[in-house]
Amino acid sequence: MQRIVFLALVTIWIIVGCAPAQVEPTAEAVDEPITLEQNYSITLANGTLSIDYPEGWDINAEFPDLGMVIATTEDLAQQTSIEGNLEAEQVYIEILFAPESSLEQSNPAAVLQTILDEVGETEATVSEIEARTLNGKISAFVTIDFEERADGIQLVIDSGDAYTTLITAVADGQIETYLPVIEAIAGSIEYFTESEAEATEDVEVEVTAEATEE
Repeated sequence: MQRIVFLALVTIWIIVGCAPAQVEPTAEAVDEPITLEQNYSITLANGTLSIDYPEGWDINAEFPDLGMVIATTEDLAQQTSIEGNLEAEQVYIEILFAPESSLEQSNPAAVLQTILDEVGETEATVSEIEARTLNGKISAFVTIDFEERADGIQLVIDSGDAYTTLITAVADGQIETYLPVIEAIAGSIEYFTESEAEATEDVEVEVTAEATEE
């Protein structure tokens, strides 16, 4: 799992400027029965980000513009990678954002396919790409099954103005247990950038107001 996570972290940036054949599997509507009690929202340098996650889980968002980690415990959220297996009910999610304007891919499945192509052969069993609609957003994911090691779920979703990649590690054999939770978290993500024109307009309004008050 460590190798998959590391290479995915690298290749999410390699895909900028690459344009392989577009993969467009049929999106499948999925209900979102999972309740996510916690929310993380922040105004970034060029926009806004909001994400929901389960009660009792922890988030490490020291550099939210670049990405973040959500995990079932605070100690796990502080880790930078996963080695070996996880204990039952442990979940580790690395979340990365790539502005859609910086990519040539036109859908989440194509972004995910590029990442998988860059990773290449692996000892794990990687499923076929499956596309679904989560909370009105198109997504695509694969499952990554290792023998006696942490398994994985890699999911890409169109979260507004960015393609968001969730690289998840779960205990061996627990993919199906946590896939609905991962999909619910992914479906909650909203990432919107503020255009330069909007930013300029806001500044002009503020300056004008201040000048009037003086």
